[in-house]
Amino acid sequence: MNRYLEAKEQAEELEGIARRLKSVLDTQYQPCMKSLYSCWQGEGADLFCEKGNSLYGEFSETAQKLMKASAAIYDIAEKKHRAEIRMYEL
Repeated sequence: MNRYLEAKEQAEELEGIARRLKSVLDTQYQPCMKSLYSCWQGEGADLFCEKGNSLYGEFSETAQKLMKASAAIYDIAEKKHRAEIRMYEL
C-alpha cells in the first residue's frame, strides 16, 4: 500500500478514536457523573465530582488533540501526494 493511502487510513483511525472518546464522554461518562452527583451528598461527593469534571475536561482535550493530529496527518499526506503528482508531471 502506498504511503498516501496508509497516512489517510491512520488519520481516519485517529479521527474515529477521537469521535468514540467524545461519544463515550457525552453519552456515558457525563450522565453517570450527573446521576452520581444527584444521589451522593457531602464533602466526599463534591471532591469526587470535582475530580470527575476535571477528568472530563482532560479527556475532552485529548479528543480534540486527536482530531487535530488526524487533520494534520491528512493535510500533510494530501500536500505530499499533490507534490508527488506534480513532480511526475514535470
